[in-house]
Amino acid sequence: MKHQMFVAFALSVGLAVLSKPSQSRACTAFMLHHGGHVLMAKSYDWHTVDGLLMTNKARVTKKALVLAGRGTKVATWTSRYGSITFNQYGRELPVGGMNEAGLAIEVLWLHRTDYGRPAPSQAALNELQWIQYFLDTCATVAEMIQRAKTVAVIPLYARVHYFACDRTGRCATFEYLSGRLMVHHGATLPFPVLTNHTYQASSTAMRSFLVATSRQAMPSGPGSLARFIRAAALVRRQTRSHGLVSRALAILASVRQPRMTKWQIIYDLTGRRIGYRVVGKGALRWVRLAGRRFFCAAPVMIRDVAGTVKPRYVRHWGRYSFAINRDLIRKTASHLGSKLPSYVIDLVARYPQTATCNRSHRRAGRSGRVGRSDLQQITKRQ
Repeated sequence: MKHQMFVAFALSVGLAVLSKPSQSRACTAFMLHHGGHVLMAKSYDWHTVDGLLMTNKARVTKKALVLAGRGTKVATWTSRYGSITFNQYGRELPVGGMNEAGLAIEVLWLHRTDYGRPAPSQAALNELQWIQYFLDTCATVAEMIQRAKTVAVIPLYARVHYFACDRTGRCATFEYLSGRLMVHHGATLPFPVLTNHTYQASSTAMRSFLVATSRQAMPSGPGSLARFIRAAALVRRQTRSHGLVSRALAILASVRQPRMTKWQIIYDLTGRRIGYRVVGKGALRWVRLAGRRFFCAAPVMIRDVAGTVKPRYVRHWGRYSFAINRDLIRKTASHLGSKLPSYVIDLVARYPQTATCNRSHRRAGRSGRVGRSDLQQITKRQ
């Protein structure tokens, strides 16, 4: 515990020197569905292109990496579902991903975020490990909404909010405003889109646009509200001449930000596969979660998103190592202008070693993967 607190403190001090991006220039996420098929997509707009896809295994017991004061309850959990995530700041600290049950979660910048202080009954996580926690423990958005009440965020650096969708087509946004968790879902989520204003402000802007559509042109430019309106309008448009993936790519093109958009990601929640590409570098690469076995005793596997961390793993999966994790953290920190001491980078890179394989923990699927009967039960619970 003391080791983890020291790692968190060192990391928070190092990240404090990073320059914060304008809230108008940081990511767009949305959901599309048609005929029972569900996609979630993300335009990842950031300062650095470096990143790794990582497999995250089931039946692994973890303790959160947080800068916790005396009396703070630190989250501990055992993963029930395997997942594949996009990681820029090290293993266990993803910026987005999808689990084997077909739940996808993405993070987006929100300058107005105020996490507040954890209640005595709440367990604390950092803002990126929040994503891994829910991918590890939940199969649906409904489960996320219930579980989100039991945890709080103690940030290491970023002010963010979250967009999540499951394979049934249900989505939700999770925001921490004035110290309180605000969740929009169902009737309170009329537009399955998120950018970098609060969801309430964005949906109000979209309603105003719809009222004035006859005399108002579609807003252009990289601003958060402009991107929200463009994406929401295109999501609402019923087009049968193109498939969902083509529609998603068209929307991603409409919200692309020159010099800022680094990755375009499509989560096929129904097919349980992920498509991604570095902007300007060819077609989507697809990886499948369906049928993949996430045994906790198996090695963690990685794939280089942009070919800048481990180029030999661009097209093929390779084995994770501490050295690769350390190199990833060093690269992303240097691109953002941080001067993290080498001992801090080493400590963060070693943090995943604190997790342990728990073979006795109950998980979905006897074969080590989510089966058809599990997915049927997930749907019934909705």
